[in-house]
Amino acid sequence: MADQAQELLKRGIVAAQAKRDEEARQLLQQAVRLDTQNETAWLWLSSVARDTQERIFCLRQLLGINPNNEMAIKGLRALGVPVEKPQEDTSGVPYASEQSLKAAQPALDAILHAYEAPPEPELGFTWASKTRGAPASGAAST
Repeated sequence: MADQAQELLKRGIVAAQAKRDEEARQLLQQAVRLDTQNETAWLWLSSVARDTQERIFCLRQLLGINPNNEMAIKGLRALGVPVEKPQEDTSGVPYASEQSLKAAQPALDAILHAYEAPPEPELGFTWASKTRGAPASGAAST
């Protein structure tokens, strides 16, 4: 089915480029019925839409698939449709702004100043230094 959608898309693009809008619209509509998530098909379908409402519908479908599609955003804005900037993905690592880092710096300085490292545990041995490429001999113990 995906191959059939791709073939319809190719034929629809050729028809659109040849200014055969009605033929292109029919081919591209069949393509998006078979593959509703095809950004290219929705974009080309918007280019041969019968009217502004149909063009807006196609571009909104495209934004539903990919909210960052620049062509859809530009197309809608050109038609006078306000388009909100997509929300940033918040599933990643949080990012602190420079202003919030500066505001937190005094508290961090106070914490670091008051910090006392725990005493090192008694391990029961001491480290020996290697001399002249020979293995350390007779490691000292405590």
